[in-house]
Amino acid sequence: MSKPWFATKRDGYPADMPISWKGWAVISLAFAGMMLASQFAFEWAPADVAPFWAAGAMVIIIIGFSLIIRAKTEGGRRRRDGKA
Repeated sequence: MSKPWFATKRDGYPADMPISWKGWAVISLAFAGMMLASQFAFEWAPADVAPFWAAGAMVIIIIGFSLIIRAKTEGGRRRRDGKA
């Protein structure tokens, strides 16, 4: 298995901060993708459906982002109770 891109939190379910440049790149690309999807939807789609196009694109980006985090989190992605 390759090196993890995200550290695990001591408490809770999600991953913590990125621990490699690849993790930061994924976060930056996801943010840029959401901004671009919103901008394109509101510029090119008809006004009555633009919010739905933007929301749909963001859902797709968030699902992809979540799958990458799940695959690249150190120690797996599961709930932790804070006990060592």
